[in-house]
Amino acid sequence: MYPTKKNRESIISFNERDDRVEVITYNTSLIKRLTALSEEHPDCCEITCADTEIGRYEFSVSKHNFTFRIMNPYTKERRTAMRNYAIWHGTIAAVGRKEKQNVRKDD
Repeated sequence: MYPTKKNRESIISFNERDDRVEVITYNTSLIKRLTALSEEHPDCCEITCADTEIGRYEFSVSKHNFTFRIMNPYTKERRTAMRNYAIWHGTIAAVGRKEKQNVRKDD
């Protein structure tokens, strides 16, 4: 039986003594990234269990190749500035505009 979305957890487990991080996940994006790492660098990451019927994978990753990224929430001003920067540099389209309007101060 395939687990519900609520029961599909990602568990990251490590302790101070061991040099490996154990990752149990159903997350497709994380599975793809860890699988690619295990294929490129088998000494740093390995698939320890793969239950393809339910989509559950377990990985063992070297602590040196695993990191957490904790960020402060963005302010409204910072989000607006980042959005304008992306629109200006063409990485996202201007939403709600018929055409992209670039107005540079140096023009």
